[in-house]
Amino acid sequence: MDRKPSKHMVVVFNPMNDPSVAENLKAEQKKNPKVVELYSHPGLMGLIETPKGTFCIDCEGVGDENSIDKNGVKVHFYRKLEDGFEVMPFATATYSLADCKACAVGDPISLHEFIEHGKTRKEENYQQWNTFLDGQV
Repeated sequence: MDRKPSKHMVVVFNPMNDPSVAENLKAEQKKNPKVVELYSHPGLMGLIETPKGTFCIDCEGVGDENSIDKNGVKVHFYRKLEDGFEVMPFATATYSLADCKACAVGDPISLHEFIEHGKTRKEENYQQWNTFLDGQV
């Protein structure tokens, strides 16, 4: 499915760039030596700033149509263990807009580049976000 290019730019951020994650890993390893790493879900996330607010989505085009400007965005953290991984988050953090920007990765990219291509659901998510954001300018 060919995508209509988007005029909306995404600031990509990775919650794992937050210095507190490394501190939390050390604390978790003290409690349980089988913890080998922490990871966030979603992994890479994107911010789209508009005159009506800043919106946050993941790379599959999943996100809330409410601005994160006042309440931030929730990020779930999981522990990877030597013998597997956990299916439930051990911690959830609320990242403010400033926190998200502090974890930015590289230069902004277009919405049509940020949301993964392929499955029908992702293409539909892209179209829905592009249309929604067109109404925010």
